[in-house]
Amino acid sequence: MGYAVKLEWDWEECAIFNLGEEGFADYKKRVYAALDRLQSNKYYDILSVPIYRRETFLGLCFEYMKEHTGYELSTDRSKIFNKN
Repeated sequence: MGYAVKLEWDWEECAIFNLGEEGFADYKKRVYAALDRLQSNKYYDILSVPIYRRETFLGLCFEYMKEHTGYELSTDRSKIFNKN
């Protein structure tokens, strides 16, 4: 099975190169804020993110999930769920 969104090992370096340090930090804050607002038993559709930002968004979702254990990705990586 393929993934809806693919994550390369150097996703963060590429994102910082494209957005700059400040731009990346700002985008990370906005993604984390969106995930913080995600209500219980709801999901965020990663495919609704512009295609040029999906890999960065997915990478930030993985980082977010390290600190927020109630969140998980769908098997095809197209959605992030708040299971709390």
